[in-house]
Amino acid sequence: MKDRKRFLVLLIVSGVFFLGLLAIFGVQLNNDSEQYISMHIHRDPGYCFFLWIFQSISSKYGLFLAVLIQTLLTAWCTTDFTDYVAETFGLKMFSTGVIFAATLMPHIITPLFSATHLVISVGILSEALCLPLFLVFIKELHKACLTGDKKATYGSLVLSLILSLIRAQITAAILIWLFTLVLRLVVTKQYKRILIPVIAVCLCFGMRTLITKTYHYSFHGYFVNTTYGPVNILTNVLYAADREQGTEIQDDKIRELFYMLYDSMDEEQYNYKYAGKSLSARAEYLEKVHDSLKFDVCEAGFKKYLLEQGVDDYTLQNFAADKYASAMTKEIFGGCFGKWLPVYLMLGIRGAIRNVAVVHPLLSVYALTAGVLAVIMTWIFIKKDRDCKEAWLMVIALLTIAGISFSTALTIMCLSRYMVYGFAGFYTSVYLMLIVMIKKYKKKV
Repeated sequence: MKDRKRFLVLLIVSGVFFLGLLAIFGVQLNNDSEQYISMHIHRDPGYCFFLWIFQSISSKYGLFLAVLIQTLLTAWCTTDFTDYVAETFGLKMFSTGVIFAATLMPHIITPLFSATHLVISVGILSEALCLPLFLVFIKELHKACLTGDKKATYGSLVLSLILSLIRAQITAAILIWLFTLVLRLVVTKQYKRILIPVIAVCLCFGMRTLITKTYHYSFHGYFVNTTYGPVNILTNVLYAADREQGTEIQDDKIRELFYMLYDSMDEEQYNYKYAGKSLSARAEYLEKVHDSLKFDVCEAGFKKYLLEQGVDDYTLQNFAADKYASAMTKEIFGGCFGKWLPVYLMLGIRGAIRNVAVVHPLLSVYALTAGVLAVIMTWIFIKKDRDCKEAWLMVIALLTIAGISFSTALTIMCLSRYMVYGFAGFYTSVYLMLIVMIKKYKKKV
């Protein structure tokens, strides 16, 4: 039975907190905001379309209205998640407060410890929508695991689709949905039903592509996917490359482009050779130079080359840059795979750490230890009770941390504000599992 008083109290506290952030900080802009506002072809459709709706209502107050809706949505979703956990696990007031605090922490930690110091809920950035909606996604997916409810099952899939349309890296949510349900079917030995979520995910990816292309056709006049993904991928691959790999490139045009980009990168010292010798130092250096390598070397280099070829239309330049970036990555990836893979894995690990802590020698050890212990305890809990509610929430949290960290590391660097999705689920699960363990210990004593 839903406790309406608890829900109302949580909603009031949450509303005061997030509206207070809006009152104090106002609408916050960052380096990416202008591209979202202008519906840039590099940006995924979801958040751009969201802003367009409110700017269409009022050109003067559109951004404020959008941020107000973000704020109210964040307050509601935070309340909804906390209330669901309290109701599902029969929590009392103190424990409910702990869970509520866990959902608020990403909104506190990011402004304090991230390089940009952004307040997520009032920023013109895609995370402002993704973070609250992801809490609802976790809730619905957990409910689907426990009950098999079709509304929760396919509702969480629709949410994962919406999240992927807001931010490409959160396309991992679709795979999190798939792996969670497939694991649940394997544990419960319902092997014949595994094909159903697989088919659903294939349809979901197809729908995402169709919606994205339709959006770009409507606003940019081209029936295409969001551009710049291949350039992002090339950036991290080029970082791990050596100039000698140019001799392996068969296509003359691609080879010419490679040497031009490599020499420019080398001149600015944006290559792995200029990082420290340790793997951690190489990953940290890539995080530091990624944007400069992408914009000042790759983007600027492609633009210069294409202008020389007579391509002066910006949109066509983007299409051509993606084409050349894909071809170049294909040509040089094999030769630099051995240097790229360790850096990629370290980027992902650093991202996983940022999901639950701050990258620091001591805190990193804590985060990695906590992650390993969480995996072990989840396995033990499910082995003893395949329907364990606490364990399945942890499964979703761990898949979230791994999925978002390593999908993001493929294309960009794992900044703190990109890695906020696993915190609430992880620490909620840890707390709930500790309650179970303490109760069992007390019974033995």
